[in-house]
Amino acid sequence: MPKTVQERALHGERCAWDELVQQHEPALLRALHAQGLPPERAQELAQESWVRLWHRAKSSQLEALDLPGLAIRQASFLARDAWRKRERRRNLETHPSTAAHSHPRRQHDAREALGAIEALLSGLPERDRRLFESVYRDGLSHGDAAAGVNLSTQRARQRLCEIRRLIRALPELEE
Repeated sequence: MPKTVQERALHGERCAWDELVQQHEPALLRALHAQGLPPERAQELAQESWVRLWHRAKSSQLEALDLPGLAIRQASFLARDAWRKRERRRNLETHPSTAAHSHPRRQHDAREALGAIEALLSGLPERDRRLFESVYRDGLSHGDAAAGVNLSTQRARQRLCEIRRLIRALPELEE
């Protein structure tokens, strides 16, 4: 019995995937435009969404291809994530923290805390250090950072949680 296009795409068949993208891309773009995204940005997010879904399908991380809904959710997530990062960056630029600069003792404490964090990070296994830096220095998503160090997203999140717990436990951060 011949498989449906969705089944073939779900199992990594490129031609079937291309057919689904062509079929559902107009609906994805309309949904992104309805969210207020300019056409150029909507196209970028749509392309990134298809690529991410394709990789997930190839690595058997998808159980079903509910299109265009799955692609719309993926693109919406990417748009919100990019917006949050921009807002965080803008807040840091417009409201820089002056607490550490207000008093020499605070400056010393801040330098001491940073040194302790750097020492802790340098003592971590290479994979954990790269994972942490990918997320907190480079701004990658947990999934992208996990792929970069060859871990599942769930395992990467567990490792990041453990690293943050270690950092919070540093005596230099206690008040």
